[in-house]
Amino acid sequence: MSNINGSVHMPLGPLWSDIEKALTDHARAWMQQQGMQAPVEDPRELANRPSLSPQQQDQLRDFYVAKFALAVAVGLGRQQRDSLDAARQFGATYTQLSKVTGYSRQSIQQRWGLTDRELRDARSAIADAISVLPPPLSNPSDAQWRLVPDRHNYDPDAQLWAAEISIEGATGSSPKQVLLFQKQKFLGPVTSADTDASFAYTEMLTAGYTNSSVRVQFKVKDAAQHNAAPEIKRLTVLFRWMDDEVVRFGDDLPTGATSFVRDGRSA
Repeated sequence: MSNINGSVHMPLGPLWSDIEKALTDHARAWMQQQGMQAPVEDPRELANRPSLSPQQQDQLRDFYVAKFALAVAVGLGRQQRDSLDAARQFGATYTQLSKVTGYSRQSIQQRWGLTDRELRDARSAIADAISVLPPPLSNPSDAQWRLVPDRHNYDPDAQLWAAEISIEGATGSSPKQVLLFQKQKFLGPVTSADTDASFAYTEMLTAGYTNSSVRVQFKVKDAAQHNAAPEIKRLTVLFRWMDDEVVRFGDDLPTGATSFVRDGRSA
């Protein structure tokens, strides 16, 4: 360390090298304890080869899963991100990463995000779905759906995921939709795609979703109240992938709304 004009310069290069070597050694040791075959060569050099055998890919997947778990355990943010990306590149699933860290698979995805390829897959599926939706208002010239979603919870391991969309130049009372997907297949919007059946104040709830269910909340005026400013009711509807179809549970849909989804309570 040196002090030049009062500023302190830390020797971070050697520190990063020491951390990298320690994580690599511990990841290899953990794999051996688990009866797994660790990469013999430097994993970084091996990963950069133009072609790898299936066995080498499996070794790299398991090595980077172990390295990610170690980086999470000791709070090394830079190594967490790099190790997760490498683990996913070699085929690790969020479920596998969940098992070795103790985090839920949803927490891992929300915290460390998706790879660039996975983001492209999500955006492509959403754009394709929006392209086949009817316009959001009676007159197609009035409004168009935005091709960029407000939010989505794409998960390459999930059976069911969703995207929330709105219109170009949307305001608080503009129509919104939540689109449901099974893997890369667009299933349909949560409420009827008829021209005027898209409701404002429609929101997908990202908290608490699973790999086979999506929660959507609708805010509607309470029809039971007849005063000038009726209270807003919140309707929460659970959409779950079951037996190769989507089944609906929870509150009823807003008055006048229909859906392609089967109502599980009336089965």
